[in-house]
Amino acid sequence: MRILLVSCSTHKEGNSYLALKEAERGVRDKGIETEWLHLNEYFFSNGTEKEYLSDLIQKVQSSDGLIFGTPVYFGAWSSLAQRFYEYLKENKVDLFKKVVGFVVVGAKRNGGQETTITFAGWDLMGLGACMVNDGYPVSQFGGSCVGGLIGDVLNDKEGLQMSFNTGKRVAETAMILNAGYMSGDTRMFIWPPNHKKMNRCRGCADCPSKELFDKNEDFKCRFSDDEMPEIHKQLMESNLISPTIYDLRFFERTRYLRRDNYRLTYHVAWIPEPKWIPLFIKQNCILCREKPNQYAWLVSTGKEKLTLEKQVYQPIGYKNPYIK
Repeated sequence: MRILLVSCSTHKEGNSYLALKEAERGVRDKGIETEWLHLNEYFFSNGTEKEYLSDLIQKVQSSDGLIFGTPVYFGAWSSLAQRFYEYLKENKVDLFKKVVGFVVVGAKRNGGQETTITFAGWDLMGLGACMVNDGYPVSQFGGSCVGGLIGDVLNDKEGLQMSFNTGKRVAETAMILNAGYMSGDTRMFIWPPNHKKMNRCRGCADCPSKELFDKNEDFKCRFSDDEMPEIHKQLMESNLISPTIYDLRFFERTRYLRRDNYRLTYHVAWIPEPKWIPLFIKQNCILCREKPNQYAWLVSTGKEKLTLEKQVYQPIGYKNPYIK
């Protein structure tokens, strides 16, 4: 198995390259090989391209996943990355069964990293790939890093950790897909369920309920005065989530699943438009636009063959810095 590291900057050792190196460590932590692809060796600033671009396609097709490392330009990836995507699309390259993850660097913490990953992921899923985030315990869109001058990203310990985790998540998902087989049942959960009474989340401080943990009950929300226990059972028995109506109430009401050690991590979510990406990627789902049934089969059959790392929820980001 092999993961392709796609460097999308004209600076061969710039910030996005350094962050991508951390993602490489994460991939290798899972025992998977890596190969580097520097796009500035194929696409030039004057618009010309090298004659051996067929070599680029061969590298992509022979890989099991791709991790993109790109600087942020106004909430979007670099022009090198865009040209690479266009070239794959022009040549009808099928990315089915390939996992994509992103390591992006902006000039500040909220510098367009999440929009970059959202729309880049949408484009690549359109070519058949599936998309993952950095996984637990932070559960962000991917490697979201900060760096201005070259080398600054090395001071962003949080961003580098997200990049490392992104590498691990891409490698693990590629292992699952590689171990899976194209056979099985698609147990689809249509979201939100029709004609079901579903109250809004009440924002309990002890979500998911500690008293229900003690009772070892599967549905760990303290309020069951609606049809959520039945909905929960259907969701847990599914392996594919298919959204229909854009309704945030469901994600409010099921926040206990994320806090209950990211219970939707190995569910496949079919993404009909970009606005769904933030909702499902924060739940650690595996996202796709094409061939959702096939991805659901591969994930559900593949994960049973592997010993996977336990997802452990940690409330990172909820600490008040003004309270000693």
